[in-house]
Amino acid sequence: MISLIIYCGFTFMDLVRFPPEVYTTTIPVRILLVVIPLSIAAFVHWAKPISRTRSYLGLNLAIYLNAGLVHIFVFALARANVDIQYSELGFILLILFGCLMAALPLVPTALVSFLLLIIMFLVNFLGGGVTLEVGFQIAVYASVVLMCLIMSASLRRILTNNYNVIQQLYGDSITDGLTGLKNKLYI
Repeated sequence: MISLIIYCGFTFMDLVRFPPEVYTTTIPVRILLVVIPLSIAAFVHWAKPISRTRSYLGLNLAIYLNAGLVHIFVFALARANVDIQYSELGFILLILFGCLMAALPLVPTALVSFLLLIIMFLVNFLGGGVTLEVGFQIAVYASVVLMCLIMSASLRRILTNNYNVIQQLYGDSITDGLTGLKNKLYI
């Protein structure tokens, strides 16, 4: 829900920072590819309790991919209009969001992340050629992706270990250690 609110804020900011010929394109694209899927995800989350995170994997990956593609599209559109400055900090925030989302498994997240990096490289390559600045920029993005994926794997391992310890402690609390039978706490 917070992601939806924040992204709606980004969509509204297009009205302020872009001329009408640009925001008449960017706002519908943002709404169609990100705001609507985020709304569906929020509705599904609040309407039905999450029993398995795997069941939302496709929707979460689609939101991550769509948000990345929209950012790259808006970046390319803003770059085509020479007088528009567009911050690339949003791409870093998007990578952080996607790579650190606990519900996404590492391999599909890494694939989507590196696909977005390749598309961003191609947009930069076609828009102005490969320069040292573009190479450095893509290297920074790739480093952020790699760092976030490593952090996500480490956090996931810690959470799994904590969950296993909690399960073991709960099992020990309802079982008699000497006989192995369930105790009165279980009853």
